[in-house]
Amino acid sequence: MIELLFELSLDMVCVAGADGRFLKVNGAWTACLGFTAQELTAVPWLEFVHPDDRSKTVAAAQRMASGGLIGFENRYRSKAGGYRYLSWRSSPWSAGRTLAVARDLGPAPT
Repeated sequence: MIELLFELSLDMVCVAGADGRFLKVNGAWTACLGFTAQELTAVPWLEFVHPDDRSKTVAAAQRMASGGLIGFENRYRSKAGGYRYLSWRSSPWSAGRTLAVARDLGPAPT
């Protein structure tokens, strides 16, 4: 049932590993950003974050690792070259993995 909810979500759902890479993403990622699951899992997720948002995104990940569920916003690069504002809810999950949900808030300036 959890797998079905993962795939049915209109929001972007992902599992990330301690190595800074996505382990799994649902289809909403491709619908929103244009990248395939293979493209998203091939490089560290931080490479998709707008350069001006990287330090606050890393700080949010550190807060999550020490305190549980967090929420934050950042800009993510799309395959077309622009950026989208994303609103995140992330939590440690199991064995060094993070479970996160991102909601698309619309186009962002570059």
